[in-house]
Parts: sequence; C-alpha cells; structure tokens
Amino acid sequence: MGYIKKDFEQSSLKFLEAIKKDKISIPDSVFSKKLTAFETLVKYLKENIGLSFSEIAKLTKRDARNMWHTYDIAKKKLKERFIVKEYEFLIPISIFSNRKLSIQENLVFYFKEEFKLSYHKIATLIHRDDRTIWTVYQKARKKYGTK
Repeated sequence: MGYIKKDFEQSSLKFLEAIKKDKISIPDSVFSKKLTAFETLVKYLKENIGLSFSEIAKLTKRDARNMWHTYDIAKKKLKERFIVKEYEFLIPISIFSNRKLSIQENLVFYFKEEFKLSYHKIATLIHRDDRTIWTVYQKARKKYGTK
C-alpha cells in the first residue's frame, strides 16, 4: 500500500478536508504491546499515511515538537513500518482531536461508547490488560463528566 497522501497531492487543502470528513482512519490491527497508543498513532500517520509532524499535530491538537519526539521513540522501539493486516474496526482520526482526553483515553472511550465493546474486547484489540482498559475508561468518563 503506497502513501495515501499521494492520492491527494493536487492540494494539501483537499487532503486536510478528506481527513476532516473521516475518510482516513486507523485500523485497529496496528496497535501492539510494543508501542503506546500515541506512539502507534504518530508512527502510522507519519509512515503509512505520509503526514508531516505539523499535520499530525493539527489533527490531534497537540504540539508539533511532541510529534517528532514521540515518532523518534516509536521508531526506536519498532523499526519496521506497519503492515496493515485484517482489522475489525477503522478508527476515525477525528476522535483523537479531543484534548480533554489522552490518545489512549480517546481510543478506549470511542470503542466503549460507540460500539459498546466489553473491556476485554477493547483490551484484546489494542493489546492491553483488561484492568488497564477499565481504569482508562473510568478516567475518561470522569473527565467527560459522564456516569
């Protein structure tokens, strides 16, 4: 699979518009034990989608310098590029722009609220412990003010 961004090379504006409309998503199969959710997101968007650090920063509403640092760490932990295998869910990039929540909290909250998945199912999808998922979801709920 080539860079998705090349399909939109006529205009960066068209590319950013496609992202806003959730035409570009993250497959659940890229998450692993080796990388944090944030590292996975940055590495996937940089290497597989072809976004710049500033574009990733705009999408996630985070500092561009943090993107470079996170990518550098992720690259050291996992040198090879993600090979997208079969996946169950495609996660829209837009969910990661909520600054109230961390990247992992956004991800867990999305799976729990949108698909009503069990803690165990979410844990299996993103390769984390069930108890970690429960804790992350509880923190996200408190930040959102939902019960």
